[in-house]
Amino acid sequence: MVSSYRSLLTRMIEPFVRMNDKTSYLSEEDLARLAQYEKYWNFMLGYHYDYIPVDEDSPENIQNWCRRFVNKYVSTEFNSGFTFKFDRDVDESKPLKFLNGVWDDNSGSSLMLKVGQCKSVTGDAYVHVHYESPSEIDDPFGIYPKGRIRLFSIPSSIVFPKYKDGYNDSPDALESVSIIYNVERESALFTGKKTVTIKYVYTKDKIIKQEDGKEDVEYPNKYGIIPIVHFRNLPLSSSNFGVSDLEDIIPLNIELNLKNSNVSEILSYHAAPTTVITGARINNLERGANNVWGGLPKDAKVFNLELQGDLGASNTYINNTKSNMFEIANMPKLAIGGEAPPANLSGTAFQIAFMPLIDLIKTKQIMTGSAVQLINKIALLIGLTEGMINIKDEDRSMIFNHRVVFGDILPRDMVQELSQIQQELKAGLESRSNAMVRLGKDNIVAMNKEILEDSTKNPMFYGITPVSMPSGNRLVNPETGKVLLEGKEPEVKESNANPQVDFKNKVGTNREGEDKKVFSGLEKT
Repeated sequence: MVSSYRSLLTRMIEPFVRMNDKTSYLSEEDLARLAQYEKYWNFMLGYHYDYIPVDEDSPENIQNWCRRFVNKYVSTEFNSGFTFKFDRDVDESKPLKFLNGVWDDNSGSSLMLKVGQCKSVTGDAYVHVHYESPSEIDDPFGIYPKGRIRLFSIPSSIVFPKYKDGYNDSPDALESVSIIYNVERESALFTGKKTVTIKYVYTKDKIIKQEDGKEDVEYPNKYGIIPIVHFRNLPLSSSNFGVSDLEDIIPLNIELNLKNSNVSEILSYHAAPTTVITGARINNLERGANNVWGGLPKDAKVFNLELQGDLGASNTYINNTKSNMFEIANMPKLAIGGEAPPANLSGTAFQIAFMPLIDLIKTKQIMTGSAVQLINKIALLIGLTEGMINIKDEDRSMIFNHRVVFGDILPRDMVQELSQIQQELKAGLESRSNAMVRLGKDNIVAMNKEILEDSTKNPMFYGITPVSMPSGNRLVNPETGKVLLEGKEPEVKESNANPQVDFKNKVGTNREGEDKKVFSGLEKT
């Protein structure tokens, strides 16, 4: 797997180095960037000693912390997933269902793991948003009657974006994107396979395909946008490209491997020590176990070479180098099992211990969120153009304005989180919709509607106790005020008993049918 990837990367870069007619447009910056990509991938795959001048007989002890850190960065950033949040005035049921369908159809979790690894190693990653018409799809089950939107992760070593001059590094400044890769095809004269370079150039107006030995083919771009999204790992001011996570780790990892190899060589040398004999001939001495040498000359000496240096200082330097590497990489040792967590570590102390990693991941998520948002915009534009989704005219412009919400970086105590949300709801400091966002719920508008309908029909399942109202013998939902059960009014039978005094001071009626009142003496005052 490793060797195959390495040879593949070499075949990708080889024609650019030769500077043939199809790739002569590459600048020195592009070639230097490709060389950096190759170096980063070699360290990711464990080829550390390709960049270290050592003797052939020296041991090559490799601790590949580059791969360990990259895998941890990727898992921390994407394992909690992300959701999409639309404006409250927009019915998010249709666009959210459409976007979730696009990501699920393209195995979004696996796709983002590839993107995360690529941008963590090289600093850049690219995703191609491509529409396949029904005629291009082999669809025996009829799943895609209106076509399909595909999301492809493209290796950063074959993508060459071109930006406008100036300080603008937004997608608006992107003039074109060229994708160049090599394929092997059979030769026309049956002389074996030959390598053919294929080049695609994407602009807002057209798509051009170039191939060795063939005429250029031009296609119109009816969407008016370049469907290739650039993911930058970490921002770098005044640069259109990202920063690799391995850039500052590689020098320390090299130093750590060198010193570990030196200590390993010393230990191997002294594991079978050399015997030194002075003042005597070795031929006259018997060699082997359980042998006693006697009759040595008076001035003769026999001893084994011993380690006279301070090996403890070497170990201290190795440990300091390793600690410095963890600090430079913003990686707590607790995060990768290097240290055992204390048993009584509180939640706040736990967050403080992970603060370097949290700060780094949040910065990466800001860059990732803007790129994912652009992917969604392109997917919505293609869906509206191809009739895959129907949106009201007044909502067309609003559905493009949405946010990408990532899950929590650190694990949460859900019992404590729910208790805090309940207290905020009772105090009027939180809404049910925002509470669902905090809990990572999807399709909040539809869920609120479903909960309201279900709680009206089955209030007891939601802990709602109906209130009995004497008037009318009714049971009322205290949350909504809706009558759950209403009985008949009790029949009042006539009685000859003396009328009781009520709150209106009525004691009966006179001959004219008017109410009589209790005489209190105040009427004549």
